Amino acid sequence: EYLPADGLASHPEHGSSEQISTLSAEKELLAGTCVLHVRRAVTLRGIVVDADGQPVPEAKIQVSLARSVSLTNQMDGTFTVAGCDAGRSQIRVEKTGFVRTTLEVDIQTNSAPLRVTLQPGKLLRLRVVDRDGQPVPKARVEASLSGADANLLSSDLRHGTTMLTDAEGRTKWGEAPDCELALDVVAGYRQVSDVKVKAD
Repeated sequence: EYLPADGLASHPEHGSSEQISTLSAEKELLAGTCVLHVRRAVTLRGIVVDADGQPVPEAKIQVSLARSVSLTNQMDGTFTVAGCDAGRSQIRVEKTGFVRTTLEVDIQTNSAPLRVTLQPGKLLRLRVVDRDGQPVPKARVEASLSGADANLLSSDLRHGTTMLTDAEGRTKWGEAPDCELALDVVAGYRQVSDVKVKAD
């Protein structure tokens, strides 16, 4: 498969090709003279488990390669991603009821199977009200890790998780991490920043 926006070729069982000039590639493709060499691929294997070491099935897994690959793991918690380029990549795993987790991995031919441990999510309940105690609907609440917890490699909450309040000004998050969070709340022109909270 040739990806014109990137100027490279890919194949599900091989790594991506070297990137070349899009204009040059299109000209050579039209002329029938374009040759792209795909890299030798490696396969990423792993298993998703909970904090007790039990398999977590049907987790959503996203691997950042030359292009993003998304899949769902098996009932025994295992997963296989073929056609990976060797080198460093990120893998994100999420499952309802667990804290969404992102890991940086080094994918090599002889790499041992990856073990991803998901921590149980905590329930965070919020209600946004104005100065008169009236509910604020459709307020945007962005949660991110606070303080020292912001350096946790295993969580992608550094980039924020966004929620919207309902007509009663309420919102909840069932996959919050067990640590202090910083909230930014925006409702129209009103904004409150760096509100510290912790899930139940």
